[in-house]
Amino acid sequence: MPDIQAVNGVAGASIQAVNGVGVADIQAVNGLDVPSGATTATAWVGVHLSREISYATSDLTSWSSYDAFQGASSPYPGGGVAPYHIVYGKDGSGNARWLASLNSETHEIQYTDDPTNENNWTVVQTYSDNSTDIAIRAFVVAWGNNVWMAAGNSGDTLIKSADGAAWDEVDVSGATNINAGKAIYALISDGAGTWWFAQENRIYKSTDNGSSFSLHHTLVDAGGSDPGDIRGFAYTNNTLVALCKSTGDMFSAASSDTTDWSTETTLSQVSNFGFQTRIASAGGRVVIAYQTNFWAADVSGKTITLEHNKVDLNASTHGNARSIATDGTTWVIGCVDGDVLTSTDTGDSWTISDTNVAGSNFEMVDVAGNVYLPL
Repeated sequence: MPDIQAVNGVAGASIQAVNGVGVADIQAVNGLDVPSGATTATAWVGVHLSREISYATSDLTSWSSYDAFQGASSPYPGGGVAPYHIVYGKDGSGNARWLASLNSETHEIQYTDDPTNENNWTVVQTYSDNSTDIAIRAFVVAWGNNVWMAAGNSGDTLIKSADGAAWDEVDVSGATNINAGKAIYALISDGAGTWWFAQENRIYKSTDNGSSFSLHHTLVDAGGSDPGDIRGFAYTNNTLVALCKSTGDMFSAASSDTTDWSTETTLSQVSNFGFQTRIASAGGRVVIAYQTNFWAADVSGKTITLEHNKVDLNASTHGNARSIATDGTTWVIGCVDGDVLTSTDTGDSWTISDTNVAGSNFEMVDVAGNVYLPL
């Protein structure tokens, strides 16, 4: 039975309740399944420096880890290859799949259907016809509406896959003002076939599930100036959120019109945060974790309500925050020294769940739960 795509314009994975009935208690609506992304994660996976992989169940106080090289068949990433992202999605048959992007132009992506099995990772190097090397470092990867997409240092190219294993190029070189020399760091889906990516302060949009993109909007601040490169997107509560690197400016727009943006909300000292891995969102809440601090805002269309602005995560007891993820109930931060912090109150407060996961020398570059985004 297929999943719900939307109810009254709300993407299936973002549905919180229908007629007062919480998602956890809804089995189906008009014969359509409620997306499994609307449930609490039962598994979490972290990717660390030097190919290290960690995993935990819903009990985030106990993590296991291994070197993804061990037992892997060739090709496999070299010892110095570090990951950028870990993302949860589906293979071409609708089954669960995990995918990690790698800091390499010869070993770009690796995927597994069982992250607890150290022998189960497969590395992708070429496009689906095996004739051409992908040759892109994927700074950002996303899954939505049964499509995988990735982008990175090749600024006029995205790659797309129906299963996370076989990839093909999406040529956006003809899109207005595309700059092949500028990287793409922000990429996101609404879960129902619309995608956006950003290059510098320009936002490109696809309405055909990532098959083609065109220039959609150029983001400027209240004074009409360039606010800096968009380095992260979030999508929640039918709202697209953009965060700019050099200024720390946050903007938002209703998904019904992502050419009409709010004025900027400037976050204190969040500039140069770098990657989308440091932003997570669910239920209208956006949380950013970076270095020793966190920021949190509630968003609805063009309204941003900043609830926490550069709040200390208590750095005396853990390493700097490196990544953040959520399943809508639990929020998880991975730290430079392998420590894991969690919150169950939408990021208002944090506790340490485990320390030195995979060893203190293996920072947790990214973390994800087995839920389908957006939330």
